[in-house]
Amino acid sequence: MSASAAAGRLSEDLASLDPDTLHFILSDWQLWARDDQLPPHSTATGDDWRVWLILGGRGAGKTRAGAEWVRAKALGIPPLGDEAATRIALVGETLADVRRVMIEGVSGLLAVHREDERPELEVSKSQLVWPNGAIAQMFSAEDPDSLRGPQFDAAWCDAFLGACLERAGIASTRSLLARSYLTWGVSLDTPRIGAVAVLSRGSNPEQGHVAFWLGETDDEMVLLGGNQKNAVSVALFPKSRVLALRWPGAADAEPEDVKTVAESDAIFERALAHVLEMEGGFTDDPHDPGGPTNRGITLGVFAAWRKVTLSAANRASLVRDLKAIDPATVREIYRRRYWDPAHCADLPAPLALMQFDAAVNHGVGTAIRFLQEAVDAGVDGEVGPETRTAVARAPLDATLEVYAAIRIRRYRALPHFWRFGRGWLRRVDATLQAARAMTAKQAHPTPNSEGDIDMTATSADPAAGKWWGHSITIWGTIVTILSTVVPALAPVTGVDVSGDLVQDAGRQVVDAVQAVGALFGTLLTIYGRMRATVPIQRSLLKSKG
Repeated sequence: MSASAAAGRLSEDLASLDPDTLHFILSDWQLWARDDQLPPHSTATGDDWRVWLILGGRGAGKTRAGAEWVRAKALGIPPLGDEAATRIALVGETLADVRRVMIEGVSGLLAVHREDERPELEVSKSQLVWPNGAIAQMFSAEDPDSLRGPQFDAAWCDAFLGACLERAGIASTRSLLARSYLTWGVSLDTPRIGAVAVLSRGSNPEQGHVAFWLGETDDEMVLLGGNQKNAVSVALFPKSRVLALRWPGAADAEPEDVKTVAESDAIFERALAHVLEMEGGFTDDPHDPGGPTNRGITLGVFAAWRKVTLSAANRASLVRDLKAIDPATVREIYRRRYWDPAHCADLPAPLALMQFDAAVNHGVGTAIRFLQEAVDAGVDGEVGPETRTAVARAPLDATLEVYAAIRIRRYRALPHFWRFGRGWLRRVDATLQAARAMTAKQAHPTPNSEGDIDMTATSADPAAGKWWGHSITIWGTIVTILSTVVPALAPVTGVDVSGDLVQDAGRQVVDAVQAVGALFGTLLTIYGRMRATVPIQRSLLKSKG
């Protein structure tokens, strides 16, 4: 077609084609799409890609690209879909957005299909069904938990700015319209870094643009946006286009649970001291996969920190420098490579200690997955709103216990557990004890989230304990002894409770009384044990298949 157009005979050549061929050409997305509207063949390393991110402004063709990709996956059209996908997820800010833009829009799924292959929209089931049996289910960002459980062959997700805010733990407008942010949060009279700037776009009052404010000149604002010239970029925009500057929540409010810099630094220093105590000094155990290590920093990490490639030529000098590493460098490596990437500063101090120690010993990604499993969040190795919410809701003491159990389970599965296992288990126990010591002790039993008193909490005041005479357990035991043991000892003590004065009928009465007394005493013992202040607790070991 390009050659025909260049030669000036495109109309003639098209007129010579039969209707089926023309229909095929018009529906061949590979022919009409721009290069940036087609998915990559592989990642930069040559692996199969799992996520294809399209950044573009209004009119860039994002919806058409997504719809055509889903069509190819559902119908098995090569090369985008080598085999038909049977289950597909369609995810948008709201279900209304999924239907209005992704399905029924001018470039949506219904529009890009030929009539004979077009899927049917089943509104009541929130799904699209293709003639070949493929199904696309609709999901909303308002209900992320609905995506947990179902398995899909492919997924199309549509959102950018809102996704950035949601990922930071801030509720977005959950609308695809830029101007929806005109009523989001609160208005700012004075700009501040990170504020959401809402801009006009052309003469259409429904169109707009949103970006994050970074600075300004006399006439322009410097904004960071995800759909500026089809890329994430920093660009200048005339102040005349700015409709509003918005800020999440109260303009002057500070989050109550955010640690001060001093508090965060103090927690880090305490956690670092613990890790350094666990790690010790220089070692070079041939069975240790990390090789030469000093103060917990392996030779490979040290070389990466210096931005050099470890080789036979520089190994000896790097080992020498590693042995002489200074405390400031140690602190900086631990903060930047482990503390910050593992989001330790976002956690309660005791949990931050456990997370930091795990990040150092297991790796940052593994530690995050441990944390997510411990608080029953989705395990994806990334700390987002779901993980933070789960951490906030989970009981701290129980989370620490489960986290420690997960680490122990991981250690026991390692092939070199035979060599380092005892040390690893001691480390987990020491970390758990240190984390417990950081937990504030409760002076009295406190109501739980359901309003009930936590019977596992102990009094901090020893004088508040019960006198033994108040214990139902003890009295139950005494009654049992009196009812069963004393008669058995009668011949020894010389006391005969069923002597000549007690005939056969009397003996039967005594036996009945003894039996009832024994039963009553046993029941009192069990009941008293059930009411004990500190019950025996089951292990919190947790395993998942």
